[in-house]
Amino acid sequence: MIQLLGGTGACDLQTDGLELAKALAQKLGARCGVLEAPLIVQSKSLKDLLVQEPRISRVLKKAEEVDIALVGIGSNYYETSALVRAGFLSREESQHLLSRGVVGDICGRQIDIDGNVCELDINQRVIGIELDKLSKIPEVIGVAAGIQKAEAILGTVRGRYVNVLVTDEETSMRILSLHKETQWDKSAK
Repeated sequence: MIQLLGGTGACDLQTDGLELAKALAQKLGARCGVLEAPLIVQSKSLKDLLVQEPRISRVLKKAEEVDIALVGIGSNYYETSALVRAGFLSREESQHLLSRGVVGDICGRQIDIDGNVCELDINQRVIGIELDKLSKIPEVIGVAAGIQKAEAILGTVRGRYVNVLVTDEETSMRILSLHKETQWDKSAK
């Protein structure tokens, strides 16, 4: 098992990559390669330095070689945002992102409802697998549920970052409804 992205830290152990990877490895009786870095750092230059560290670089290289990836999908609605809970985004920042059409994140990277990676400073400061590398993994399982995550899930599916989705019925119905609405909006233009 390999951790694909940096940790959210002690602020939010329920969604911390390190804690989740360790717990899953323990349940499966597997060893766990951990990424000893925060999910988001203060600057791109710091990120660039950290990913050159041998231990971090080695884990990121191994992450590109996995056959199956299990990833969460995050929303920018502050009530459900792991990035807000962990202190990487403020409530105001999450609302600002939503107002700009930035619906959520996959592996820490902010995307729009069509799956496009948004050109934002925060995306340059994420320590973890790059989305183009994630897309090359044969089986990527996305896990997310809740109506407020529907837009982010739809963006993740449209961006082809996952090829298996685990969600609940209510959320899947909302995703289908959003897909129809946004497809109609595009054809009307």
